[in-house]
Amino acid sequence: MSLEVLVIMVVAGVSLVFAVVAWSGVSHPVLLDSEDQARDLLRSEFPEAKLGEGLLSGDRKAAFFRCGNDRIAVAAAFGDRFVLRLYERSAFRHLTVKEDGGANVRFNDFTFPSLRLRFASKADAGNLSGWLEENHASLS
Repeated sequence: MSLEVLVIMVVAGVSLVFAVVAWSGVSHPVLLDSEDQARDLLRSEFPEAKLGEGLLSGDRKAAFFRCGNDRIAVAAAFGDRFVLRLYERSAFRHLTVKEDGGANVRFNDFTFPSLRLRFASKADAGNLSGWLEENHASLS
């Protein structure tokens, strides 16, 4: 069998698998229903964390919680699952807040993707920025 035929068969097979998963409804994106749901998810993963003030993004893709001791908990929707992390403020590499309430968050953790979020307002996104800038001056 020639290499060209083999490549075509592999590409067709992978495409078929993606199509079946997409159309079957097995995988569907999740969103956070509320700040309370995010708090419950984080408590189940990090029972020792003392979750304080919370902030849910307007697009319901992520929630952030102050945890004291210079830490922030993150619950983020990622595909059909939630990613839950407990970070020191220094783990946030970069935060950009846009005029329309959009925000881009980048982490120093290579296992966690950057987040593109939409908050209800620039002020809400600014609250997160304020939490992070309290002890981490390099964020903008």
